[in-house]
Amino acid sequence: AVIRAPGRYTKRGRRRGRHRFAAPLGLLVLLLAATGVVSLVVFGVQAIQTSQDDTALREELMDFLNPVIQFIPDPFEDVNDNPQDSLMLAAIWKITDAERIRQIREKDDNSIYPIDDEGFMLIPLETVTASYASLYGEDAVPQLKSIGEPDTFMYYEYDAENQTYRVPFSVSNSAYTPVLDTLKKKGDEYALRIGYVSAENIGIDEKGNLVDPTPDQADFFQIFHVKKNGDGWMLTAVEDTSR
Repeated sequence: AVIRAPGRYTKRGRRRGRHRFAAPLGLLVLLLAATGVVSLVVFGVQAIQTSQDDTALREELMDFLNPVIQFIPDPFEDVNDNPQDSLMLAAIWKITDAERIRQIREKDDNSIYPIDDEGFMLIPLETVTASYASLYGEDAVPQLKSIGEPDTFMYYEYDAENQTYRVPFSVSNSAYTPVLDTLKKKGDEYALRIGYVSAENIGIDEKGNLVDPTPDQADFFQIFHVKKNGDGWMLTAVEDTSR
């Protein structure tokens, strides 16, 4: 026989008490605590993955360098120590390509820059020098001269008297497609290792579309050093590198 103290148990044998729901509530609290820990772990993992995802930065830097890599510059450690035509061509191409995109987006057939009878665009010198500075920094000194062979479509004519450049409309004759291999940060600079893939090495899928090239298809590589410049970026150096 089981002896129970009178008044402590109900007629059905259940123990009386002020905290009859303590056990269920305790279990609920434990479950919520466990759920919170799991949520924190998941949130932490997602936060780490997000912090390590540099896709947006890669795209931003490649967009910035796009005008330069169209013309494959020679290596330099100081842009003023090695003035070269490719650097000026990149600055001009940045202007003409932006105008090409604007006309397409706005469905506007009229250029904001004058066009002469031969289809060349007349760009004010101050616009060209501003574009040059946006790529290589305010201390970069552009080499103001004509580029190319006269009487050809690829002639970039510098008119010192009228302070203009007479240039073709958004032309790039690069035989290579650039592809970003690696992106590394050191101090306040980023180093982008970019490969150049020739057109003959780019594949075509079963639907006839070009397949995006990969670094292992590159014929050669260059490393571009960039750093922040106000709200944008600036190219500080270029070096050749092996595969």
